[in-house]
Amino acid sequence: MKKSLVFLILVLSFSILPFPGSSRGPRKGHHKKADKSDSLQFLDISEVKRGMKGYGLTVFSGYKPTRFNVEIIGILKNDGPKSDLILAKFSGGPLEKTGVIAGMSGSPVYINGKLVGAVSHAFPWSKEPIGAIRPIKEMLKVLKKRKYKPSNEPLRFIPLEAGVRKSLEKLDSNYFKNTHVSERVALVGKRRMTLVPIKTPILFSGIDDRILDIMRPEMEAYGFYPIKNGSGGRIDPPKGVSRTLNPGDAVGIPLISGDMHATPVGTVTYRKGNEILIFGHPSFFRGPIDMPMSREYIHTVIPSREISFKLSSTLFEVGRVFDDRNTAVAGELGTFSKTIPVQVTIKNEGKNEKFHYRIVKDNMFFPNLMISSIMQSVFNVNSRASYSSIKFKFQIKVKNLKTGRIDTITTHDFLTGNETQKNMFQGLFRLTLPLQALLYNPFVETEILEIKAHLDLSQGWKASELVKIKVLKNYIRPGDTVPILVTLRNYKGKRFYQKVEIKLPEVIKSNILALGVGSAKVEMTLDRAFSLARFIPKNYDHLIKILNRNERFNDMVVWVDIPEKGLVVDGREHPNLPSSVMSIMQSGSSSLNGTINGRVKKYYRSNYLIYGLQVVPLVIHNNDLG
Repeated sequence: MKKSLVFLILVLSFSILPFPGSSRGPRKGHHKKADKSDSLQFLDISEVKRGMKGYGLTVFSGYKPTRFNVEIIGILKNDGPKSDLILAKFSGGPLEKTGVIAGMSGSPVYINGKLVGAVSHAFPWSKEPIGAIRPIKEMLKVLKKRKYKPSNEPLRFIPLEAGVRKSLEKLDSNYFKNTHVSERVALVGKRRMTLVPIKTPILFSGIDDRILDIMRPEMEAYGFYPIKNGSGGRIDPPKGVSRTLNPGDAVGIPLISGDMHATPVGTVTYRKGNEILIFGHPSFFRGPIDMPMSREYIHTVIPSREISFKLSSTLFEVGRVFDDRNTAVAGELGTFSKTIPVQVTIKNEGKNEKFHYRIVKDNMFFPNLMISSIMQSVFNVNSRASYSSIKFKFQIKVKNLKTGRIDTITTHDFLTGNETQKNMFQGLFRLTLPLQALLYNPFVETEILEIKAHLDLSQGWKASELVKIKVLKNYIRPGDTVPILVTLRNYKGKRFYQKVEIKLPEVIKSNILALGVGSAKVEMTLDRAFSLARFIPKNYDHLIKILNRNERFNDMVVWVDIPEKGLVVDGREHPNLPSSVMSIMQSGSSSLNGTINGRVKKYYRSNYLIYGLQVVPLVIHNNDLG
């Protein structure tokens, strides 16, 4: 009886082991565990021969991986430096109709029960599902080469080059592009009949065509295939789906979530403990990254003559990706990436509507996605963009990682004109400037905790031209309050008048001063030209003070320049100093910022964009000067 039982066990055990040369491997859902030795788990590329057959795993529908057939055609030597690919033909499922599918990147391939690698490359416009497999041992180098340790490394933006700065002045969609995108797009076009990494579908939902058209060139340049209304955001997980990832599962990298979603989608190749490998090619060409990682639900595969793709929705986040290399993207289950919350409030026709987003903390994607999310909020409220004036208010909550102190930076802007979208580009891009100043400051490390944007939309051109100014007092002495009549003219409207005033210092050592009236932005520009030290931060507190100046185009400013000089020392202003005191302070201070001109000013709020500048001489009757 015992012999019969032992024999039966041996027979059953033998029957489930693969014969040499067979394509049988681990049963679906029962892949060999990651603690097996490499010699048993992986099939080296040197052992792969033409005609071998195996299978791959990917999700065509739902959340469970499905097998498809794989037949080896040959080895492609030196696809890259010290890098080979395995050419193969795929079949089964929908592949005969679709060809290689965008979203299959990373699909694991098994021969004789051993992992060969990941489906990674294809021929665009090919009539048959022929592609290439990235050898698994090349992918494993990503895990062996670098062990990622979670950190609170702050967000960095890519510094703007001179050419980019120049293009930004055009106030158009070039805000969203970098100088190399057009070159990349042209290169992608030339590679149509070349074996290339499978395009990664990036599924957008809650996005307007106008915004997607702006983002499309850059997305395509990095190998993405933008699809609108694809993900539909998050969905409730089906019963039984686990909050983890295994080989063959659909995986995503959510770049933005909330009222707008954007998620690149691929497939899991390999898992060892909590570490996983996906895609079989780079995702962003970035190296070390820190982005969310999600499990995806595949609604269906959309066949297309250009490129077939998977249509997906996010089920839930399961971890994060931390390394993006030429042969694979590496991720870790159970640890999660920080994202930046962005709250947008749109006021239109007296009503406020709020939108909420969470955006990946990444220097390439965050500025574009932040601007796109705010623009999308506007289009959600008024899809026709039928307004001509916009008031902007931005609040940035930032944490000093050295002291733990949290500050709020508030900036304002006011734009008006016919080309509404360009006005939005201009105003929204300005938000990234204080962000860059905070994140690249040389004093302390900082972390952006939250961003709030408030946009007030209104009809018509709300602009007023400064026509002239007139001093209403003939005899002016130091310490007097000077009344001024300002003549303005609305766009396509009549002239109107506003009375303003400014108080002079008690001590003035000059008989003639310059009196100016203009917008706060214009006044600040002039002040920077003659008193640059006010705008060069000496420490972090000084930087916060500069960023919170809050000049606006709809603020009218009256100012008087005083000839007495002053100093900025350690970020603090010391105006109207005697020459002897200035000499002592300049020679003895190591914290000197520089000299500043004296200036007194007064702000007047308006509901119009103020343009134009008026400057007149102001005669002072000063008995002390004779």
